[in-house]
Amino acid sequence: MWGFSPALDLLAETEFLSTAEATATTPINILILSACDIRHVIKTLSHRRRHPNATQARPLHFYMLDSPNEVIARHLLLLSVITDWEVSDP
Repeated sequence: MWGFSPALDLLAETEFLSTAEATATTPINILILSACDIRHVIKTLSHRRRHPNATQARPLHFYMLDSPNEVIARHLLLLSVITDWEVSDP
């Protein structure tokens, strides 16, 4: 529905997370360029507990660069709907 490819867990796709130089306070920086898609961020956040404890304690920083303002508004709307705990059942 949202794209032609399945959503990716971006933490599972990275091999650098197991390096010994990373500490528990070092953030994991993920850059997404012109994807026009928030599915990867949502799947990465939802699958975070499946990764080793070393990556669970580290903060995640997502950097997204999308040109159209409509895409950025859609990202913000979907993130606000997902994080809204007060949505009532119909």
